[in-house]
Amino acid sequence: MRDRLACLVAAAMIVASCGSAEPSTSPERSSAAATAATNEATPQHTPSPLPTEIGSWKTTGMMAVGRLAPHALLADRNVLVFGNDTSTFPELDPSSSDQCVRDDSRAVEIWDRDSDSWMTLGGLSKPRADFVAVPLQDGRVLVTGGVNAGITSDDYLYAQSHDSYSSTYIYNGGFSSIWSKGGLLGTARTAPAAAALPDGRVLVAGGYYISAADRWWFEVRTDGGFALAADRRVSGREGAVIQIELADVDPGPPPATALATAELYDPATDTWSATSPLRFARFGAAAVALADGRVLVVGSSPTNDVWDHRWVDLDDRAQLTAEIYDPGSGRFSLTGELPGVDWTAVAGAHTYAGVIRIGSLVALAGGGALLVGRTEQSEGAFAIRSLRFDAASGAWTEIDRVLYASPPQTTGMVTEVEPGHSRMDMLAASSVGGRVLLAGGAILTTADSYETTAEAVLFDPETGQWTAAPPMPEPRAGGAAVTLGDRAVLLVGGYTHTMPRNESCSWGATGLTSAVLFIPGS
Repeated sequence: MRDRLACLVAAAMIVASCGSAEPSTSPERSSAAATAATNEATPQHTPSPLPTEIGSWKTTGMMAVGRLAPHALLADRNVLVFGNDTSTFPELDPSSSDQCVRDDSRAVEIWDRDSDSWMTLGGLSKPRADFVAVPLQDGRVLVTGGVNAGITSDDYLYAQSHDSYSSTYIYNGGFSSIWSKGGLLGTARTAPAAAALPDGRVLVAGGYYISAADRWWFEVRTDGGFALAADRRVSGREGAVIQIELADVDPGPPPATALATAELYDPATDTWSATSPLRFARFGAAAVALADGRVLVVGSSPTNDVWDHRWVDLDDRAQLTAEIYDPGSGRFSLTGELPGVDWTAVAGAHTYAGVIRIGSLVALAGGGALLVGRTEQSEGAFAIRSLRFDAASGAWTEIDRVLYASPPQTTGMVTEVEPGHSRMDMLAASSVGGRVLLAGGAILTTADSYETTAEAVLFDPETGQWTAAPPMPEPRAGGAAVTLGDRAVLLVGGYTHTMPRNESCSWGATGLTSAVLFIPGS
């Protein structure tokens, strides 16, 4: 369900190109304010000549499960891969669900670097999506929060009855995949943000809460339409109308509860304790531990990007701001607001319409962080940007952007009016020498289509220099990137624009099974 879903890209673009997206109610996102928030640095769009020692790629075999949006974490020298935070959106069909937590999200695999091979381990006990997974200092891995599979019985067609998880599981290391049950979260939460603290504790913050007790339902007609109705159970599988239980409310479900609360997990005692809340409730936010030990939390997912066709009532500023958690004080504080998009290179007036992708957040070795692939839209235009956060000043600076124009008269055609390195759903991870590897991603081709790329570049925070790297063995967008101990980077899962959609909620590839390793040069 998250905004990482490749299958949502086309829908978002159609909305933008047709000019039908709702304008932001936040006045600071007007084009005038966005223009006022001009960039402090001029993006450098031409990569430097390719040095032969920059690095190389190698394939590392195939995973057993093709995953569009996996979790991948370093566990000792190896990489643990599990989960698949995605759902399917088939045509209205009584034989399938239009939102599902996939059965194969339970599957756990590990890449053994010594043998350069993949092994399947014992899986999670139940399907789970939109959870957080954090490596612990002792080599174990914490998994907590998320959402369950909901009702899957044939007695409930299109039944949307998911519950937020409060359960916690600990991967205990090695190749035995022994999972132990941990302490329960104080609050069940879906799509929270999380990061490890210097003292070994784990911060989990935000998210939202949904309960199967708030079921709602609609009726599906044989003509392909649907309508909300009163509370009834399935009345039959044949005939002009099939009636589905989803909830007893009209005209729709109650909103999910947005959470600003935060908790700390202590692995020494296997207990959770409350800490000070976020300044703004936010869910699906990006989070990373900075070099100074504080935690940076950025943005929020769109308010309608919620399970069970719910929506979340958020302050507009949640998507436009960032917060810092200080472990010393145990408090969050707002930091600099993300700079608005300068749309002046795109002809015409533009009303800001919202964020499509928050972007990938990477901590910089020298301090601060990089937010890569932040994707935003206005009426008839798109911006994909990379932003740098300065930990000392709390300020953000745009370091790169790509602007696309899609005026109504072009009947859906997209024109790149300002080139750059940033791509939607590109993968990013720290590499050797403090540089950041940025690889793959999606390039817009029309207002409702895209192509994935194999391009890769390195960004040097010390010099601000962009350097071309060799292309990946195949195009890739989305998925997960993991930095290894020697600063090599493993990329797993994701999608290409040529992949067919898998509409099963059980097992079967939703994304790439392949993995590639970037080996930095000397």
